[in-house]
Amino acid sequence: MSHFCRYALKSVAVIALLAVTMPSVTARAEGLAIEYPGLKTAVGKSQTQTASLSAFTASSIKPVLDRRNPNYTMKFDVPEKDWTSSLRLSLSADPVGDMPRDADIYVQLNQSAPIRVATRGRGFDASLSLETAGIRPRGNVLNIFYKAPNGADCLSGQDGGWALNLDASKLTLQSRAKSRPFIVSDIEAELSNPLTTPKRVSLVSLGQDATQIQSLLAQAIGMRLEKSPEFTTASGVGEIEFIAGRRDKISRFVNSDEVMTSEGPRLALDEERPMRVILTGDTDEQVMALVKSFSQHYLPDTRRAMVSTGEIRMQARLSADKVLTAGRTKLTDLGVTSVESGWTLNQMGLRFDVADPVASNGSLLLNFEAPDAVLGENNTATLLLNDQPIGQTALNKTTKSVVFQIPRATLQGQDNILKLESHINSQAINGCEAQTYRSNEIYFGKGSHLTLNQEQGTPLSDLSRLTATGAPFSDADGKDTVLVLPKTDADYFAALGLLSKLAKTSGKTWSEAVYIRGSDQIETLAKDHNVLFIVPSQDFPESVRASAPKSLISALRGKPQNGENLLSVSADRYTSSSNQTVQQDFAMRTARRNRIDRGGVAALFASPYQADKMVGIISNVPGEKFGRAIETFSEPGHWNKMEGQVARWNKESVLMAELSSPLPNFERSFIPADSYGFDWPEVNFSDVVFTLPEINLPKVDWAEINETVFFWKKDAEISPAPNSEGASTDLGLRSSTDKLSPPVIEQSWGARQLSAIAFILILLFGLALVFVGLSEPRSRPREYR
Repeated sequence: MSHFCRYALKSVAVIALLAVTMPSVTARAEGLAIEYPGLKTAVGKSQTQTASLSAFTASSIKPVLDRRNPNYTMKFDVPEKDWTSSLRLSLSADPVGDMPRDADIYVQLNQSAPIRVATRGRGFDASLSLETAGIRPRGNVLNIFYKAPNGADCLSGQDGGWALNLDASKLTLQSRAKSRPFIVSDIEAELSNPLTTPKRVSLVSLGQDATQIQSLLAQAIGMRLEKSPEFTTASGVGEIEFIAGRRDKISRFVNSDEVMTSEGPRLALDEERPMRVILTGDTDEQVMALVKSFSQHYLPDTRRAMVSTGEIRMQARLSADKVLTAGRTKLTDLGVTSVESGWTLNQMGLRFDVADPVASNGSLLLNFEAPDAVLGENNTATLLLNDQPIGQTALNKTTKSVVFQIPRATLQGQDNILKLESHINSQAINGCEAQTYRSNEIYFGKGSHLTLNQEQGTPLSDLSRLTATGAPFSDADGKDTVLVLPKTDADYFAALGLLSKLAKTSGKTWSEAVYIRGSDQIETLAKDHNVLFIVPSQDFPESVRASAPKSLISALRGKPQNGENLLSVSADRYTSSSNQTVQQDFAMRTARRNRIDRGGVAALFASPYQADKMVGIISNVPGEKFGRAIETFSEPGHWNKMEGQVARWNKESVLMAELSSPLPNFERSFIPADSYGFDWPEVNFSDVVFTLPEINLPKVDWAEINETVFFWKKDAEISPAPNSEGASTDLGLRSSTDKLSPPVIEQSWGARQLSAIAFILILLFGLALVFVGLSEPRSRPREYR
């Protein structure tokens, strides 16, 4: 066979293979046009996002720039879905001590040139435009530093310092939308970034389970945010919108044809901005299962625009900080175990929650390992619990074991933070040598641990248990609970915000609870359930009022309450260090009396519907707006100070109106496990859809093929083809207007063998495509990279 023949056969095989695997192309090449879902977005639309610098750090300590710590560094991300147009920093700082006029602060973003802030030695509020050329989606570094005056090698005690006000300092990002559509990974990024955290969220749900779906979505969002946003159920008014329901119910809210023509439960992104997250399915059961999965798991980190319920269930579970009960916990289980030393004022923070804060005390054993450079009789390390010192030890040995006592009433249910401050005496090191010690570190060696003790647990009727873990209403994901929510929309939105806070507190969503608006059905639903009322004071049923504690009835009648302000009370603290007891006189218990006239009220008491169950109430006092009372109740300072069976609060105070005592007949249906093991993912294989890929076979209309194909044995046998005039040319070319006979194909025996082999290869390739397609979901979304 000649070289020409072999080349022609190879070309035919390749063309046939491509014809099988590629979509058909029309005469006008319409098949080559790629339609991206999302191009309806207004490309280049500008948007502005602002966040305070305090939102990027968990520490409540105001950083001070001075000779011990002249730098403050903060990391942040920018939205990958947008182009960055400009970035501005509003910086606020106050002087510490007498400041020279040339005490200037410098600001640097990544590797750009530092910007000088001329302070003239006075407090200031400055607005700076930062260079965006080197900005990146992840890991941007903002460095604020206090530089030595001109002519000096380093800062000294005479140079004072600057206290940065992180709450008043803000980062403002102006960006414009990219042309690419939203992808699933954008959802978690949008909710976790302080710059893009939504302040208002729309929850749109249609169908018989609308209240339960909206409640679970609010909790799912609360699990992902540090602070609950404002919720609404109106479409088109939120910074991010969640739309949940069957496809036939939500079709008027969704623009994406791909979402509406898909089958089975799907979480997807719609085609418009701002971000619209669609949770849909063919049945109400599919939608509910999808919403529960979203409320319990992180979303896949995928660049696709659509995922299924099964994919979500394969991801890690949403969780909060580790909740500690009685027992020993290694510090390595809580976080980082080293802290910068030398002249810095950095703090190491170990964050944890406590299941029963009122009844808990304990101790902290620290095995210090310090380098020689930081040792000295005047050098110290101070331990702080929730920003209050509970002990101090001298840094005078390279290895040292210290036990710090944690008395009762010093722990709180949520967000306990242990920090270590290290100080080197200014007289121990001369001149600029002190600056060199910033690279040294103090380490906590093996065996460092936190021990909590509970001699007698607080009864579950104490509000501190509710604000610590949500117990008992959160037990078994709320399976034993009915939640009664307000009927009016404004109060309902406030209650959704509280639900998101409760989920964050519990470390899980109450996905198995029953949610209703209004108490019309409570007599039926309350059987075998605990009931939590989050409704205005005028909406309580008479059966609840009749069995309520006296202090709760007094509050619901609008009577004032006198008591001890728990916001200003702390117990005496003692700590043991190197066999020496040091009394820390930093916060004495006060006997100051307070009076609350309005505000809010919360209570836990025996259920009037069933003797072995409990009823909880979180409401307002007449004369106070329900939404305002709920907002104040959710503030961290108020939240962690709730104690007793009945508590009342306003903006300035929290009072325990009635002591808690065990409910005689109450039985806890579900006892939570103390261990924290591995959770196997839940996979519902009915959600996995097996489909065959769409393969477009080539369409050949032999009547319209106007060429005759010959395979010659010898090149010498090539004859000139006739032209349109009936003559012949030496080039063997013909005019495009010629009308030809059907093709005549002559093949040798070897060519037929090659054709058969090519056909078998094409068939095997098609079978491979079928095998790969078995794992693909129906109506597979496009993938963008």
